[in-house]
Amino acid sequence: MSTKTLAFITAKLCFTGAVLWYLSTKVDFKQSFELILSADVVNVMLAVLVLSAAAFLSAWRWQKVCASLGLHESFKFFLKYLYMGLWFNQVLPGGIGGDAVRAYAVRRRFGKGKGGITSVLFERGAGFIALLVLIGFCTPAAFHMLPQGNWLPWFFILCGLTGSVGFVVLLCLNKVTVLKRYKLTNVFVELSDNANIVFWHDKKLALFILVSSFFVQLSGVACYYFLAKSVESAISFIDLAVIIPPTFLLLLVPVSPAGWGLREGAVVGMFVLTGLLSAEKALAISVMYGVFTLLYALPGGLTLFGTPAPSSESK
Repeated sequence: MSTKTLAFITAKLCFTGAVLWYLSTKVDFKQSFELILSADVVNVMLAVLVLSAAAFLSAWRWQKVCASLGLHESFKFFLKYLYMGLWFNQVLPGGIGGDAVRAYAVRRRFGKGKGGITSVLFERGAGFIALLVLIGFCTPAAFHMLPQGNWLPWFFILCGLTGSVGFVVLLCLNKVTVLKRYKLTNVFVELSDNANIVFWHDKKLALFILVSSFFVQLSGVACYYFLAKSVESAISFIDLAVIIPPTFLLLLVPVSPAGWGLREGAVVGMFVLTGLLSAEKALAISVMYGVFTLLYALPGGLTLFGTPAPSSESK
């Protein structure tokens, strides 16, 4: 392990430790732990089922994206490597290790390096766009839930507008002929061509990707909803649809291992700011969510044993 990598991992661990230490000065950890131990089993199982359904839907979406790029394989192939990706996202310090594993699997199978990277980029990008739209759609409610003068709703609007503009620019890059003259910029033209194939030319495919991406994002909200019910919290799904998506957006910043610490700070902060839940219940819900994301990624770790590298296919 290089010195740079070790320093990066150490910095992330220090950040997580600092956030958890700060929370320990504001939140009764013992009460949160007792809430976790007394959580309702039925609602906990429903939360796990929702997360599992999201994984299957994500694998199906990835399969559809690859098929539109001429990369055809069974649903089992995509589900297996999706779970492997989820596992590596949990255990590797970089936060994007799972995406690299998935891109490598497609490259090994089809012999197309760009196809592997592009398929994962678009599959993840579709989820990101859906997340931004969901945040933007729920922002008006955030103005009423957060204290007057709070800047967070405006930040949500900025994120939504930035993501939307960026997506439109990507679709239009292949129209800029000057970019095709140079090898470096032509990469973006090729990416734009593929984006138009996936998100524009086939309207049924684009609709499927959009709808499935919304369902995946809402499944995360539903998981928090069932976990909140498991600790006897009377909070509506609509309220959670306003509060939780921004925390998903924040977790894209790779400053902590698997989001630990950052997720707890964000969730506790949002619930306390809105006054919907006590800090102790918010922390309990966030910790349970973190544990469940690790457990539902466990099949990806188990499939590593005895799984050969995907066989290549000449094209």
